Amino acid sequence: MAKGQFSISPHVVRQLGAELVTDHVTALMELIKNSYDADATYVKVTIDTQGKYEEASLYYPDHKGYILVEDNGCGMDEATITKSWLTISYSSKRAVGGKKKTSKKGRTPLGDKGLGRLSTQRLANICEIISKKENGKGVHAGFDWRSFDTALKFSDVDVPIEAIDWNKPHGTKLILEDLISSSNTWTEDGMVRFKAMLCQLVSPYKELRPFSVYVSINGEKIDLDQEMSKLTKSAVSDITFVYKNQEMKIVADICPRKLLGNDSDTYKRIIENDKGKAFCDYFLSQKNSKNREFNKQVQNYEMSL
Repeated sequence: MAKGQFSISPHVVRQLGAELVTDHVTALMELIKNSYDADATYVKVTIDTQGKYEEASLYYPDHKGYILVEDNGCGMDEATITKSWLTISYSSKRAVGGKKKTSKKGRTPLGDKGLGRLSTQRLANICEIISKKENGKGVHAGFDWRSFDTALKFSDVDVPIEAIDWNKPHGTKLILEDLISSSNTWTEDGMVRFKAMLCQLVSPYKELRPFSVYVSINGEKIDLDQEMSKLTKSAVSDITFVYKNQEMKIVADICPRKLLGNDSDTYKRIIENDKGKAFCDYFLSQKNSKNREFNKQVQNYEMSL
C-alpha cells in the first residue's frame, strides 16, 4: 500500500506574513522590538520612499525606496542567521515552561513569535541583513520575498550569504528594499499611530532611557520627546508625586470632561458651572469627610480641574 506524505509550498510563508502581520506599522514595530530584545541601546530607522540605499554593497542594488533599521545590539553570525532568520517560526525568545527568557541585560523579550522576519515582507519585497557579533566577523545575507511565490520547494529560494568586513563592533543592519506602501503610509496622517506606539515603547525619562529610537522619514526627523509632550498635554489627567522631607505630596490635574460620565445634567450642575472648584473644595475638605484616616491622607493632596 502506497503512503502519502505532507509537503509545504514555500508560498505558505507569504500567507503567514499577510495574516500574522496585518499592517505596515505593526511590521515596523516588530523590527524595532527585535532591536530592543537584542540588548541594543538604540535603533535608527530611516525611511526613504523614493531613493536607493547606497552606503553598502547590496545583492539587489536596483530598487525603489528603502527602510533602514540599524542597531548596536548583540548582532548575529552566519549560524544565527541560518537558525533565526532562515528557519521559519523558530524563535530563541519563545517562552519555556510558561516563563519568558531574559536577555544578557535582563530584558524580557517584547516578542516571542518569530514575527520579525515575516514582518519585513509587509514593508518591502527585498530584505538584506548585515550583522556582526562582538569579536566576530561580519555577515551579509539577502533574499527576495517574491521568490516564495514561484518556488516549488524551500530549497529553490535563493539566499546568498557571505562573510564580510564590517568596521562596526557589533550590531545589525536591515535594509528593506523596493518598498510596498500606499500613498499615505509614511505621511504625517499615516504616522499618527506609529508615533503613539513608539512613545509607549520608549521611556519618557530621557536621562534614564536604556533604549532610544531615532526615526527619519524622507529626510524629516521625528522628535519623540516632542511627541510625548503632545500626548501628555492631551491626557485626561496628570498626577505628580513629590517626596520631600519624609512627606509625600500628590498633585492631580484632571480634565473636567473626564468626570462627565453618563449624567450630563449632574456634570453641568456640579462641574461645568465653576470648572470644578466646588467639587475640589468638597473633595479635599476635612470637615465634610467622615473618615479621619482619609483626612490625614489627603492633607497634602492638591487637585485642580
